[in-house]
Amino acid sequence: MLLMETEARLEAIADSLLDNVGSAVSLATAMERPPVNGVSCFVVPVAEQPEKNQRVSGPAVQKVLVTVGVVFAIRTLNDPDGERGSQKLETARDAVRQALFGWQAEGTTAPYLLSTSGLIRMENNVIWWMDRYQTQIQRRAAA
Repeated sequence: MLLMETEARLEAIADSLLDNVGSAVSLATAMERPPVNGVSCFVVPVAEQPEKNQRVSGPAVQKVLVTVGVVFAIRTLNDPDGERGSQKLETARDAVRQALFGWQAEGTTAPYLLSTSGLIRMENNVIWWMDRYQTQIQRRAAA
């Protein structure tokens, strides 16, 4: 649900800035689909980190820190060093950050906050970059 809502939020800004928005089960899966040209982004699950049980007795309740990645794939023809692609990357990252930072998806207990970001790799005129966002959910064990 969280990934689908996040993808839908990015699709709302796609017309003007992103040529393709999708989701993938992993970073490796996303990177199997390099763009033909332009700017693509994929929403991928990165990690879930549960805190300790909040209850002494009864069904367990845990807060879970959820990290979601937005993978950017920027292809610019005849740009082996990424100079032109980096400008497109910054524009796309800024737009996605404005759409996600501080936004709270349904079912979460906190809005998205910024997390680590970085270059994954650059090859064949494609820049691969991932920005991570963190939110929190709460899980309850069945009674």
